[in-house]
Amino acid sequence: CECVGNVSGHSCTAQNWIPWGNATTNSLPTESGYYYLVGDITLSETATIAAGTDIHLCLNGHTITSSVRTFGIKGTFTLTDCSAQKTGTVVSSSTTSYGPVFYCYINSVFNLYGGTLTATSTTLAGGIGTIGNNTSDAATMNMYGGEISGNSGSSGIIYMGGASDFNMYGGTIKNNTANNGIIYAYGSGNAVAIHGGTISNNTANVSGGVVYARSTSPITIKNATIT
Repeated sequence: CECVGNVSGHSCTAQNWIPWGNATTNSLPTESGYYYLVGDITLSETATIAAGTDIHLCLNGHTITSSVRTFGIKGTFTLTDCSAQKTGTVVSSSTTSYGPVFYCYINSVFNLYGGTLTATSTTLAGGIGTIGNNTSDAATMNMYGGEISGNSGSSGIIYMGGASDFNMYGGTIKNNTANNGIIYAYGSGNAVAIHGGTISNNTANVSGGVVYARSTSPITIKNATIT
């Protein structure tokens, strides 16, 4: 996790973390920097991480709720949760296809260190999120911690298109249901590398198991707990 030590009541690194949110806040930061939530956030519009920006957001035990896709990632986005009980959560009720919680566009990077990601509706392709969709998209998701749970999707919980990569080093993926694998590597240039973490109690209908690769995508699985 990025968060160690304690600064102004918020556990974090030596970075200059900025408090974000109050009783009327309904948006997330748009400029590069390190931010931590001081209250729950309800979004009615997608939070866009623009190309060229590098945003670090600590949930700090709070919840982001949205009726739309939560994050549209075009730059670099890091999500973490430094709360003692690890209660930070992102919940989307959106029914949009290709990821109600996150969509990683071309050349974007999503680093997940903490927080639980959940979508309450079954969606087409990517029950929780998409890493690159178009043929030429090259996007990356790195999962170091956090949890992806309680989701359902028709084509994977995480849908991969183009030449995108999914790397898992820690965290938990559990209690999800999807067709065509929990991680659906649809693109011809996808790469899936699972080097740690826990993947448990998931159900993949129709095709695949933990990973379903539609083409010759390289898949590496080691040092992980899968049940």
